[in-house]
Amino acid sequence: DCNISISKSPEGVDSEDEGEIMEQEAVVSLHTRYQMAGLVCWLEKSPELLANVPQFIFQSIRDIVKSIGRCSLVLWYSCTPPDTWSSSPPSQLPLPTPQLQDIDMLRQVIFRISLFGWTSRTQFEETWMSLLTVLSASPSPDSEQDEVQAIMQGNSVAVQAITSLLVQTLLLPTPGHPNTGCLLHSSRDKPLVLPSQWGPKLEGVVDKLYWKLKESQRVTRTSVRVCHLHHRSNIDRLHNSCKYGYGQVSVDFLKTAVMSVEERATSTVNMDYLEHQKRISESGLDLQSCLQFLLDLYSQWTQPKVNVTLSLLLEIVRS
Repeated sequence: DCNISISKSPEGVDSEDEGEIMEQEAVVSLHTRYQMAGLVCWLEKSPELLANVPQFIFQSIRDIVKSIGRCSLVLWYSCTPPDTWSSSPPSQLPLPTPQLQDIDMLRQVIFRISLFGWTSRTQFEETWMSLLTVLSASPSPDSEQDEVQAIMQGNSVAVQAITSLLVQTLLLPTPGHPNTGCLLHSSRDKPLVLPSQWGPKLEGVVDKLYWKLKESQRVTRTSVRVCHLHHRSNIDRLHNSCKYGYGQVSVDFLKTAVMSVEERATSTVNMDYLEHQKRISESGLDLQSCLQFLLDLYSQWTQPKVNVTLSLLLEIVRS
């Protein structure tokens, strides 16, 4: 109802009326942005405060907020914590660097990164650079113990934020879009392929056994789970299918990742890896440089003579 076109003045509308229309549109736009920011803050509340909301309603609201929050009109307000609005103009998306030194602010950023991802390569790069400014803060030798602890805690939370940002590059079919994609998963179970004449016969026998077992299960009313031979679940992913965890990719995936271009031309390669690389190339992200930077930084932090806290070491290992 608020899609008012103001590209040119229609007949019978003077400049004063046109100014009123523009002012009304600005008010409606600003109100929409603040409403979206309020919904994000509501989602950010602790689970105890949202315990009275039915799960199916909460999940539906969350999905709607994730979809609308990525629109250009409200994107800046959705991805930026409200406490930073006074120090950064709404037309600019990069996160305000001084406020990122605050631990609570960083945690709000992590929540928004996980919720909305990113919509363009520019947004990814700007968010990446903003988070790196937190990592670059290192304590001086004469710093007090409280100051050192604060910096190390900030580094730990910043590593969480960067890890969350990079994990979303594994979303398919669109990297950085958590509402429509799921994390890349390359199963360790290879499909059984029998190109000979016995292949179709084996398929027929397997199907008959499967449906016989399903019928027996229905008649006896047992709760034993029966899986088709060619549609088995990866047991490492049964209770963690929506998160990055153990069993995320197979050994074949990792072997393909470390192969040279020449080796891939003459060897059997993992198609999941090639599909993911194709998506990353289409998005224009220089993911290799990001990973190399983190590896170099983590190598420095894990040197024996570097005095880092246990919490930071834990986040490095998780990352």
